[in-house]
Amino acid sequence: QPAPPEARTTAPKPASGSPAPLPLAGRRILVAEDQYLVAAEIGAAIEDAGGTVVGPMPTLARALQAAETEAIDAASLDVNLNGEMIWPTAAALQRRGIPLVLVTGYASTLEAPADLAGLPRIEKPVHARQVVARLCRLLGIG
Repeated sequence: QPAPPEARTTAPKPASGSPAPLPLAGRRILVAEDQYLVAAEIGAAIEDAGGTVVGPMPTLARALQAAETEAIDAASLDVNLNGEMIWPTAAALQRRGIPLVLVTGYASTLEAPADLAGLPRIEKPVHARQVVARLCRLLGIG
């Protein structure tokens, strides 16, 4: 009979040393997006970077409620959620001092309210890593 396998007393070490730290580790990121595939892609990129996704919120009402009540470190907001503009959610996040990036297919024609005009924007079609990189910059990471 073969001998039973030996019990490990320590965890195996990664071949290349310690893994790179995840830039969004411990951060909660609100994602407001009404297109399922875009929301899934952005959410996966946030999770791959160590973050926790709050949402995705596909409607203005749900995004606004989360912006007002959830513990959030930053946000990625689609400007147009099923025909409703995201401005109330963006304003609620700004009042709380939470950094955010607007994701829009209307970058060249978008007219935000004056108090929200300077918010950072990413134009669709969006690359999820681009959203994560912008969120990291807004949070002062990297």
